[in-house]
Amino acid sequence: MKPATLPEAGVALERGPTLAAEQKIRQIVNEAAKLFDKVGYHTANMDMVAKACDLRKPTLYHYIKSKEEILLRIHQTLIDDLGAKHQARTELGLGREELLLGMITDILHAIADHRGYVRAFLEHYRELEPTVRQQISEKRQDYFRCITDLIAEGVAEGVYHTDDVTLSGLFLVGQVNWAYQWYVAGVSPAPEQIARKLLDTFLYGLTGTPPAAQTAVKAGPRKTPSAAKATAKTAAPSPARKTASKK
Repeated sequence: MKPATLPEAGVALERGPTLAAEQKIRQIVNEAAKLFDKVGYHTANMDMVAKACDLRKPTLYHYIKSKEEILLRIHQTLIDDLGAKHQARTELGLGREELLLGMITDILHAIADHRGYVRAFLEHYRELEPTVRQQISEKRQDYFRCITDLIAEGVAEGVYHTDDVTLSGLFLVGQVNWAYQWYVAGVSPAPEQIARKLLDTFLYGLTGTPPAAQTAVKAGPRKTPSAAKATAKTAAPSPARKTASKK
């Protein structure tokens, strides 16, 4: 079998080149993600996906060829969406803590609105075909580096105190991602409220300043991250990894 390959962001697969087809595929993936969350990825099959989408099976196969393709699309959609939202804030010149808050809020909104996507993303990453998994891995690493770069800037400015930027980033990501296990839409507080509390707790650990005494987050251009990156590499070298190509 020919290995699956990951389409470039924003480019439709060969069998769905039109905008209408891509919209239909997105609807199918949305319903499939809910199904995976309800019955489990390994239990779900294409018959169940067709029923969940109210489609005849031949029609489903016209748009989606396999359950593995659905999983691929879930991963690609989620990581591309998170990356695009962070990039948009960066281009607006928002401050370091506003950027961190935005990333936390984005993940919590994904959990609140599309829990099936997040669950598949976190629990079934290893089920991706190896070639595709490597490409998704590079995107995940790029996103994580955005977080560690922001922490490194704070260290370079003497605001944050940690001798391991990578571990601090993993701590933040871990506490945010775990919310998919307990967050209940319509019952839990709004993502923005939880994000603020999680960030305050995280910054308390890095600054030693209680949340109530922390300076309000301010907008505005950040300092160049070059010095921060150098400090991070000296203070807390991260595991060697292949740098993702610029997309």
